[in-house]
Amino acid sequence: MLKSSRVRLNSFAGNWSQKGAWVSCRSMKPLEPRGRQEATSNGSPFGRLLKDWRGRRGLSQLGLAVAARTTQRHLSFIESGRAVPSRDMVLRLGATLSLPLRQQNALLLAAGYAPAWKERDLSTPDLAVVNSALDYMLAQHEPYHSSSTAAGTCSEPTGAH
Repeated sequence: MLKSSRVRLNSFAGNWSQKGAWVSCRSMKPLEPRGRQEATSNGSPFGRLLKDWRGRRGLSQLGLAVAARTTQRHLSFIESGRAVPSRDMVLRLGATLSLPLRQQNALLLAAGYAPAWKERDLSTPDLAVVNSALDYMLAQHEPYHSSSTAAGTCSEPTGAH
């Protein structure tokens, strides 16, 4: 704790304008940490999501940072909420983690940016050709019709003797 003593300011450092100026230590406020907020202790929504995906991929902060061409310190600051990533950095991290486009859009939204890719429903008329091609491919992968026993094992396909 500061005592209530009087301190003479250094005139050579230019800390005072009048000759013989005195300042009380009691009037000085303790410095508060800059840039710290209560929300940063838990990290930002983007930081939590990035940390989750990094854990799923089995990467350390250093491993992801090297692969994404950034520093481990910057990545740590992003995950903790002390730094805000640029849109380019969010897309670079998503690509480095090999995330699907839908998940990259989720990262962008969590960081406060608009999604990069549009999502459309396959039932729209302009995607009818794509929808029919997908139906055809899925139909070709259907298994043989077989009868199953009570134990859940499959027997020979019907019609095969």
